[in-house]
Amino acid sequence: MIISLSAGKHELLERNDYGRLSLRAPSGWSSAEIEGGLPFKVECTTDHIWIKESDLRVLAQIPATASDPISGMLEKARKYGFYNDATGTVRVHIEYY
Repeated sequence: MIISLSAGKHELLERNDYGRLSLRAPSGWSSAEIEGGLPFKVECTTDHIWIKESDLRVLAQIPATASDPISGMLEKARKYGFYNDATGTVRVHIEYY
């Protein structure tokens, strides 16, 4: 899944690709602009954001009757140290375009 930001909007691209997770932001955007471009609170640096698992699930809009592919993606993130169990957040790499 790719979270894509642009002026005044965000969208989820490749919503069925649970093998990777990234955020795309316009080149030159500050951490504050990235934080402001999302509909929920995140912790942001110039390289990564930390998104709450619950917010990621809302963003993905997976029906309750569907299988749960997000859990598998988060287990992979946990394996590599990209999931913080204490805060329930996942680290997402920022790609600038």
